[in-house]
Amino acid sequence: LQFAQRQKENGLIVEDYDMLDGKTEDFGLNINDDTPLFMWGVWHHYAVTHDRSFLDEAFDAVLKAGRHIASQRNEQGLVWCTSEELGSPGIVSWRNVIKNYRLSGAVTEPNSECYGAFRCVAALARARGDEDTADEFDRLAEQLRDAIEKHLTNPGNGLYYLNIDVDGTPQSDITADLVFPVLFDVPPPEKAASIVRRLMDRDFWTPGGMRAIPHDAVNYSAKEDSGCFGGVWNGMTFWFAKAVAAYDPDFMDEALTNGYENYARDPQRNNTVPGQFSEWLHGETLVNEGMLLSPWFPPRYLWAAIEGALGMDISGERASISPNMPSYWTWCGLRNAPFRGKGLTWFVTRAPELRAYANRELDADFPCEVLDEDISERVQCSGGDAISLGFSSADRLVALVGNTNDRSITTALRIEDLDGTYVCKRFDSLEKAWLPEQTLEAKQLGRGITLLVAPRGFILFELTRRST
Repeated sequence: LQFAQRQKENGLIVEDYDMLDGKTEDFGLNINDDTPLFMWGVWHHYAVTHDRSFLDEAFDAVLKAGRHIASQRNEQGLVWCTSEELGSPGIVSWRNVIKNYRLSGAVTEPNSECYGAFRCVAALARARGDEDTADEFDRLAEQLRDAIEKHLTNPGNGLYYLNIDVDGTPQSDITADLVFPVLFDVPPPEKAASIVRRLMDRDFWTPGGMRAIPHDAVNYSAKEDSGCFGGVWNGMTFWFAKAVAAYDPDFMDEALTNGYENYARDPQRNNTVPGQFSEWLHGETLVNEGMLLSPWFPPRYLWAAIEGALGMDISGERASISPNMPSYWTWCGLRNAPFRGKGLTWFVTRAPELRAYANRELDADFPCEVLDEDISERVQCSGGDAISLGFSSADRLVALVGNTNDRSITTALRIEDLDGTYVCKRFDSLEKAWLPEQTLEAKQLGRGITLLVAPRGFILFELTRRST
């Protein structure tokens, strides 16, 4: 809302503002990426919270921004940046720190973002009961997507141009920016798959994440211009992880894992802090060359994990889940995520078919049992590699112990504050079978039971209290 309060009269959202003196910066651009991303951010916040007072307060700014974007289309129907400057005043892109460089005209990145933003306005208007505005922006979105497909498609490779410059010249550079049409659902499935396939090629990738442009590009530089021509910006790594999740979950896992773990690899040499997301890395040495702590990357990582890896969709009346689980994952879960006024916890197991357990109603294409209470705080397991989750409802209790290590682990499961006797069913991911029922006393569960959990595996408990 701070950005909404500083919105320009024409509807543009400023690039930044100084919290001390209130001065704003927009580099004199007629369009930027901040404007559609602000609109997407408002939609996302509303989708997570369903905070109607927030929506009512923010909607006018979103609508104003949407009408401004619509007014900045050229005769081809593309969102058009008019700047002929170099450097930040001439770059309508996330890579706006490059000196003596222009990325203006019809740029694929912001055009893709604007398509997504139009869809967001439609969804927000529909949530307010304004079907006319919703239909208007759905039409604008379709018109923009048609224009992108018609004019920004590169016939030479079937992908997208980087941009059509203000002088009318198409730029066919292959960069990591190709991820944006996929992120915002612009291309048809076949083209999206082609983009993902190209961005998975080895010339983009390092052991620490994704380069901004491929190693073999003629303008590649591992360090110059803040790494925007070949350095590793792990925000881009996490964007790509989100985009690739539905196509190649194994690659998604590799991107998220390497992008995060690199911060802990030889911190003294690499100028990093373990567990802390630094800004950008040298494209060859992977030494941090930017901020030690970037405010932008942690939320992108979480977004890629929750909506990419876990496949959680928040666009509907209730959340839906379709996990993009790598081939070697047997379980996944989310604990106590704030969602529409209440903590949301769920987990999915391959037992052996997919099945889910949750504390709230979820849409899924596989069985999902809803129990009344998240009791994960009372379900404890020992060791840093073990994760525990649990639910209860009346006389029924479900608990999961998951192993995050690629080796077997021994852990102890304790479930606190129980009484009585329980009939226990247990599924072991290694055996891929439900084991014979056994009887467990509450005291046994309170003291702890020892478990040997297979690599990346889980043990699932279904406990039913025996009536006296």
